[in-house]
Amino acid sequence: PGGPRAQEPERRGAGRGGWGGGGVDSEDPSVSKKQRRREKNRASAQQSRQRKKCHLDELENRVEHLEGERRALQVRLETLMSQNDVLRRQLDKQKQVVTPVKPGSNSQAANSQDDKT
Repeated sequence: PGGPRAQEPERRGAGRGGWGGGGVDSEDPSVSKKQRRREKNRASAQQSRQRKKCHLDELENRVEHLEGERRALQVRLETLMSQNDVLRRQLDKQKQVVTPVKPGSNSQAANSQDDKT
């Protein structure tokens, strides 16, 4: 039980995390590969975070722009609705002033008959 296998777990934890068999020289190539992979992964993660931040900034700018546009459209809508109300009231007044013509009656003929008598 006290043979080389009993020491294997110590060797795994004692090095730089490698499972390689043996001395420092045999772990150097795998450590450098792992180190390069870690650095590459770290750089990739940093680029991903930067892209995410830029995208979020763009979305926030777009939200601000669209909110401003919505406010401007809301003001325009309120103005147009107010103008529409004014025009409707004017139209109602004009309808009250103009005498309605009854269907089937010839108002010009009736007026010229009145003029002759």
